[in-house]
Amino acid sequence: NPGPLLFTVAGIHGNEYEGMEAARHVIAELDPATRAAWLEWHRRPSVLRPPEGESLGDLAGRVLPAIEGLVERYPQARLAVVVHSWVARVLVCEALGIHLDQAPRLEVRTGALSIIDWPAKSDPGGRPTLVSFGADRASGASRGWYRGPHRSPTV
Repeated sequence: NPGPLLFTVAGIHGNEYEGMEAARHVIAELDPATRAAWLEWHRRPSVLRPPEGESLGDLAGRVLPAIEGLVERYPQARLAVVVHSWVARVLVCEALGIHLDQAPRLEVRTGALSIIDWPAKSDPGGRPTLVSFGADRASGASRGWYRGPHRSPTV
């Protein structure tokens, strides 16, 4: 018996493509040590923390129990959850069973809709399953959602 559906909507703060383009220009202007640290974080975000920030492992440690709590509290509900793009990446990594270090390769667009079948923790053998990732509002279809190693962050 599948669990409730969890909808994730990413990027509530603006156009991420513009933000990423601006970030590339800013990163190019950084001193070499800071730029190297930024690139290293994109290689190992599961354990590395940016200054005054948290690793994706830290984020997952907060987010996954919160989602599991919602699913347990509303076992028959279809939940709609609006999240930031990094939270969406953490949830998708969990659903796909992939390491959090792969999260930067997931392309999460502003306003994109993802659906995860997230069974209650008490469901024996149940684990989150990605139903749809990054459905585009205009087309209603998912588009390329994974950037392979050849598209890792570079400036």
